[in-house]
Formats: sequence, structure tokens, C-alpha cells
Amino acid sequence: MDLRIRNESRALGRTTLQDLLVDAYAKVAQALLRLGAVRLAPAAWQIASDAVLRLRDAGSDDELACRRAEEGLSAFLQDLRASMAGTPPSAAAEALAAQVLAFVDEQALARSYPEYATGDALAIAQEGFRLHLSSCAVGSPDWAICFDRFAGADDVPLMTVHKSKGLEYDTILFVGLDDKMWWSHSASNPEGIATFFVALSRAKQRAIFTFCRERGQRTRVADLYALLASAGVPEVAV
Repeated sequence: MDLRIRNESRALGRTTLQDLLVDAYAKVAQALLRLGAVRLAPAAWQIASDAVLRLRDAGSDDELACRRAEEGLSAFLQDLRASMAGTPPSAAAEALAAQVLAFVDEQALARSYPEYATGDALAIAQEGFRLHLSSCAVGSPDWAICFDRFAGADDVPLMTVHKSKGLEYDTILFVGLDDKMWWSHSASNPEGIATFFVALSRAKQRAIFTFCRERGQRTRVADLYALLASAGVPEVAV
């Protein structure tokens, strides 16, 4: 089985991959670039269209403003597709990131999205987006694959328990449920149990726990294993 692991905590300038993927600017920029590579991308079109209406202050009751915003989006995508056609991702990733930023307009972003109104959040997102796009472009034979890599399609995300809070997956895997990984855990500390259940509750279908005797013991985390045993979780030697 060919599994690709994506480190969600990987630094991208002053941000991390996980934070970048939920950033408003990064979502809009990624949607615009995907539409430059693939015409039939309904989800990307919805994100891009909604963002452009917002950035151009085109309310739903202003038909003229909405039409102008949509015409501007269509014209931009036409130019973007011309720039991307026949150009390998590794040769144009940074230039296209700059082209998208010029279209959405930094001032419009700061005006339309509260998180960018003050501070350097937008600059941090721009830097992270450019770095991640450039990294994904290396070795990508075409733009569609580049953007799949950007989004982590078919990748297995690797993250800390705290970073997983609020997320859900069909299957989660605890990498090393042992004393070495859970070095701060103690049976008398309710925060340790709470942290364990934060991670466990990310799973919608199943959770898998791994343990290697050559790596660490499980004396400190014995209470966690007792909980699993009482719940009927089988232990399988592999």
C-alpha cells in the first residue's frame, strides 16, 4: 500500500500547513488556480465566485455590480488559463501566485476579511501559500496534480492531538500509545484523560492504536489501556 503522510505541523514561513489550509486567502487563491487548470470544478467555482462578489462589494441586490464582478472573474480566468497552458508547474508557480494576488487585491482582502484588517496575517498567508504552492509544483507533471498535492488529496494527515481538535476522520491512528509519546500523562491527572478522548473522538468509524515494545513501555499509560480493554478493544500482535 502506497501511503503518503502529510505533516500538518510543517512550517511554511511564519505559519503551518494546517493553518494555511483553513486560511481564507489561501482557499480563494487555490480555488482560482484550480479553475485555471480545470474548467469543471464546481466547488472551486463556488468559492471563487462568492469571494469575488465579496471583494468587489457586490451585494445580491445589486445586479449591475454582480454582473461586473462575474465578468471580471471570467476575464481573469481566461488570462490565467492562457498563462498556465503549456507551462509546467515548476516554472510558473510563484508567478501565478502573484497573478492571483494582484487580481483579488490586497486592499480588498483587508477590507472584506476582518482577520486581515490589522497586523500581518495576510502577509503571513501570502508567504505560506507561495511556499506551499512552489513545493507542490516540484515534480508535478501538470497543474491538476499540483493542486491535488496542495490540498493533500489522498494523503494521510499527521498532527498533534491538540491540532486535531474540532476535526473528524473516518479512521484515526494513534502513532505510539506508550510512555515515551505520552510522557506527561499520569493516571491521577484528569487533563490526560481529556486529551486522550479529544484524540479518540476525532474518529467517525474506527480508531487504531499502535505500540512497539522496542520503542517504549506502557506503565505510565496503563490506565488508558485499561479503558480500551474494558471497552472490548482487541489487541493484535503484528
